[in-house]
Amino acid sequence: MTKISMTDEVRGQIRDVLLEDKDLINSVRRQERTPIPGDPERFQCEAAVAIRRPLDLETAVLRQIRVSIRQTDQGWEIYAVEGLA
Repeated sequence: MTKISMTDEVRGQIRDVLLEDKDLINSVRRQERTPIPGDPERFQCEAAVAIRRPLDLETAVLRQIRVSIRQTDQGWEIYAVEGLA
């Protein structure tokens, strides 16, 4: 299984919305990645993630997000996420 990591900026973004690292990584792992034109090492994919509600942590809202990911020597790195807020 290929390793997927994330930048500190992305890690901060997902923690702000109460999304766990493993949930984002598992969602991205299952998605087909589309190359970004002009940059063969960068890709995008869309994924659905469950975002917990701040005042009711037992319930969640399903959100469709767009994730930007790039190849590194160690595997893949998530460097941007759109649609969390």
